[in-house]
Amino acid sequence: LDLGSGCGRLVSYLALTRGAPERPWAVHGVEISDILHNVALGAVDIGCKEKIFDAEEQSESHGQNFLSLHLGAAEDMADVFGRVQLIFAYCTAFKTDGFSQELCAMILDREWR
Repeated sequence: LDLGSGCGRLVSYLALTRGAPERPWAVHGVEISDILHNVALGAVDIGCKEKIFDAEEQSESHGQNFLSLHLGAAEDMADVFGRVQLIFAYCTAFKTDGFSQELCAMILDREWR
């Protein structure tokens, strides 16, 4: 689980490159920002159109990794947290100038650059 999954880069990478048919991974991303979450959904949609991701919901029992993106606060995701074995949380508490659509990332405030 990537807590604060943003645009979904880490969870997409994990779903595409980790696990094995005999031991697939269930990869979850939890993001509180609807802007970032929607960018992640858009990237997965493009990946489905390009046949990088399978648009059909696949089960781990079929030997395929499973990627799931969730929008909301961590405190509302008890069911998701109960199913994972590893939680990644890269956290910053710096002021930002806002979100850059071009970079798909928050831009640090001038004070931190």
